[in-house]
Amino acid sequence: MDANELINILETSGLAESENAVEKLNSGALFKIEEALAKAGIDLRATFQARLNILENKQTLYAKRLAESVSEFVSNLDSNNPEWLRTITIPAEDNGNYLLWVIPQSNKVIGCMYTLSAEHRANEYT
Repeated sequence: MDANELINILETSGLAESENAVEKLNSGALFKIEEALAKAGIDLRATFQARLNILENKQTLYAKRLAESVSEFVSNLDSNNPEWLRTITIPAEDNGNYLLWVIPQSNKVIGCMYTLSAEHRANEYT
């Protein structure tokens, strides 16, 4: 997959953070496709549902932003029911990354989350 293909996929995904991720790619950001696949299923869904439950009680802009994209991901796990997922990371110059969750057979992006590095997340998450 090249940058143009990823941009096209993101532009049609309808995900809340996809426009921001496309902006980074259009400005020349490199992306990393993980070779290893993640097992999708009830455990992954439960993990992200638990994260969503925590995020919904937080009041920071970052927590609200992340809650929206985690909610999309949980819903898309339910509606697409993938067996495996691949992740793609797009760096942002502000100490964060865009984390994409992709169904490898179709290259459909079912999650796009803006995540902060651990050192910056501690201040923004609480």
